[in-house]
Amino acid sequence: MGRLKHQKVHTGLAFVAPLLAGLLLAGCASSAPTAGTSPVGAGADLKISISFEGKSVDSEYHLSCSGSQATGSSTLPESNAACALLAENPETLTPQRSPQQVCTEIYGGPATATVSGKFRGQQVDTTFDRHNGCAISEWDALAPLLGEGMK
Repeated sequence: MGRLKHQKVHTGLAFVAPLLAGLLLAGCASSAPTAGTSPVGAGADLKISISFEGKSVDSEYHLSCSGSQATGSSTLPESNAACALLAENPETLTPQRSPQQVCTEIYGGPATATVSGKFRGQQVDTTFDRHNGCAISEWDALAPLLGEGMK
């Protein structure tokens, strides 16, 4: 009799365990939008200032996006590509730079770029340069937004 009682407990756990696991996973689900959707405030209104020699501003552009499409007020040469890039990879505009990150000591030139304005409802003010391999990779990932970094 004790054996049968013990078996019923295991059968009950076999039924309840997957149910609890499903509830836990549902609670962990992200409410973030999936790729290709436009969250509230998904637009961009950015000023891009580029200095090829790292001193005075050589080029200044405006980028206005509605989702992944540029609006008519954009002056950036590759504005549609830049809007698509930001819609697909919004984190590239606000890189998380770790001081412990190991980077190659390759100098990519004196070019600097500042991107400021509003993106997805948040204020943005980020500077990019090409002082080492990590910085060059960041710049290259944002090529439609920043250009090649050289005249």
